[in-house]
Amino acid sequence: MRQSLIHRVRRRRHDISMSTAVATALVGVGGVLLGAVVPSLTQSRMERRRAKREQLREAESRDGELRLAVRLVVDELSEAEQMIREAATAERYWEADRQLPDAMWVKYRTILATYVPGPADWLGITPAFKELNRLNRVVEERRHRIDAGGEVPVEPGDDTYAAWYEVHRAIWGLEATIDMEDDVATWLTTMERLAQAHWVDEPLTSQ
Repeated sequence: MRQSLIHRVRRRRHDISMSTAVATALVGVGGVLLGAVVPSLTQSRMERRRAKREQLREAESRDGELRLAVRLVVDELSEAEQMIREAATAERYWEADRQLPDAMWVKYRTILATYVPGPADWLGITPAFKELNRLNRVVEERRHRIDAGGEVPVEPGDDTYAAWYEVHRAIWGLEATIDMEDDVATWLTTMERLAQAHWVDEPLTSQ
């Protein structure tokens, strides 16, 4: 009986010793794993934050790029609009050292094409520059047929109204890409007022 009790005590001590050793080993392994996992998780979190910051910077850069392109091209179109309107009123074109500008359009049209929402919106912009080129050719060819330094008259078939209308439509469409456009009612009112002032007999739209 006494021997059996001694044996059980010894067995119990052995089990406790083994459990302690196993627990110590597990704690050691856990510490190693935790030491490996925590830095990895921290690094992953930092990389996600870094990627998000980079995406925000890229978005801000693209937005700034678009706004710059729109403003420069709209400024150019506004100059062309004024030149066409003044020519229609005076019934003669601009001086020989001037022409309807399109340099900013040539420079930035690839950027604009990336951000304009769809094909229909793009087709609301591009005809303006075809009209500018057309009128520039009309003026240049007519200038060659008259005396050097002479005034170039506006003729009925030149359709300055169509060019002016497309320019205004392009301005509105470009400003819409950066949420600067007038509402449609305001735009139509402005168009009608200017059309009546400079092209009395023309309809509100030419297309």
